[in-house]
Amino acid sequence: NNEKQTQIQYKKVRRGMREMAARAIFAVFSFLLIRDSASKLHVTVSESPVKANVGDDVILTCHLRVDQPPVDKNQLMIQWFHRGKMLVEYDDKLVIRDPEVHVSEEELQKGNASLFIPNIKDKRAGNYRCYVYYTSGSSMKEIVLEVEDPTKVQEETAEHEVCPKGSSPLVLNKVDEVMSDFSKIRGKLKSLTHDVQKCLCSQ
Repeated sequence: NNEKQTQIQYKKVRRGMREMAARAIFAVFSFLLIRDSASKLHVTVSESPVKANVGDDVILTCHLRVDQPPVDKNQLMIQWFHRGKMLVEYDDKLVIRDPEVHVSEEELQKGNASLFIPNIKDKRAGNYRCYVYYTSGSSMKEIVLEVEDPTKVQEETAEHEVCPKGSSPLVLNKVDEVMSDFSKIRGKLKSLTHDVQKCLCSQ
């Protein structure tokens, strides 16, 4: 009798442990589902092309939404590029690389990563790319800006695309970063050449 009671108790304990393990697995699985849903990223931007005249103030809208708001800025990274040149980057802190544009750090937590360009010039025309990274999600959106100068005769210009349409956002991002670095190197080479010429002329 004692052995039978012991076996019955043993089976009850094992059954209880299996139920506890099942509940624990369910809890972990539920947590992972909640975490994944929280990281889902939805990004919307201005409809292309955005048209403006020289001297206008332009906002290239970029709004992000997550399934579990508000946006956690500690998990957020934003990059704006124009023709391979990085304009703005947010990664824990906001860095404005082009003094002629602006992004509001206060608005980022509300999901507003729009790029403000005051008193626009014709050189600002072209393709803009906004890269958004949030936890495990990422998105790249492109906006075409057309700038007209009513005082000048318009000439047709075709912007050279380094990557074909449909390219991976990560590939496009690397291309933009490489082109940005190349622009910096080219600027330094011009400065160095100018200094060498001055030195030769002074001799």
